[in-house]
Amino acid sequence: MRTHPLAAYARGLWYQLTDEILYVPIPELPSEDYTIEQRRETSNPMKFKVAPNPTKEFLNVFADNVPKEYKLSLELYSLTGELIIKQESLGSINRIETEDLLSGVYLIRIISADELLHQEKVVILK
Repeated sequence: MRTHPLAAYARGLWYQLTDEILYVPIPELPSEDYTIEQRRETSNPMKFKVAPNPTKEFLNVFADNVPKEYKLSLELYSLTGELIIKQESLGSINRIETEDLLSGVYLIRIISADELLHQEKVVILK
């Protein structure tokens, strides 16, 4: 049985945090015939990027590797929890106008069917 390459690190980190020795086995790695291409297909993580940050006039929101069945929506909140912008049916590239917003820190959330997929702090400057 091959051990996971990060198993020793995970056990050491657990010991540092709790002073307990971890005896739980870490799942073994896939067999040698499991190719890198197959790994990419099964672990194709969704990626989100918000730029420019900080911004003055607009935000671009990029969504990569999102399955077609996901219906994404975007919410922009002030730090007081007030919903400022809600945008439904996001595509892979989206532009959010921020000219009318006050300077400050906001929270952008990307969700699909009530599941939070990405959350990021956004700074708006004037």
